[in-house]
Amino acid sequence: MSPNTGATNENGFAALPGGIREGSTTGSFDDIRVAAKFASSTQDDPTNAKYFRLNYDSVESFINEYLKTAGYSVRLVFVE
Repeated sequence: MSPNTGATNENGFAALPGGIREGSTTGSFDDIRVAAKFASSTQDDPTNAKYFRLNYDSVESFINEYLKTAGYSVRLVFVE
């Protein structure tokens, strides 16, 4: 059974679980093939901002804080 059974993609947005590049000095990667994490321009303070997470294997999604030194995906939306 696929994790996205019943998904319709009616909004045309297909997020792939690309994970993140950690903001630590090692630059390791985390959550590849587990979650899609998208950076936001909403800042909490000079070092942290918000991100949006979509999990590959569940309907759960949430917004949390991340270090701005980490590498998160960015979704561009062009409006004409």
